Amino acid sequence: MKKATGAKVMALGEDAAALSAGTDKSPLGDEGWEPVKVDRVPQGRRHRHIGRDTLRAIWTPGHTPGCTTWTTTVQEKGRPYSIVFQACGGPMLE
Repeated sequence: MKKATGAKVMALGEDAAALSAGTDKSPLGDEGWEPVKVDRVPQGRRHRHIGRDTLRAIWTPGHTPGCTTWTTTVQEKGRPYSIVFQACGGPMLE
């Protein structure tokens, strides 16, 4: 994804190390990939601002040791809605 789009990669904990090494650290541990440089490993407060929106990263190990769930609040017709991007459901582009 990074090579195709130029997107920056952000990962927590052991997932950052796994991406950099091209090594699967999930319970299956049977997949590998071309190593990719991780551009950001969040520390402390894990908030990311994208435009006017703020995404909050929550460490939710399970599928992988650094699995991350993202939450945010959006407005539609003046009503706020809490949104959750479930852990390990797909890549998060910056």
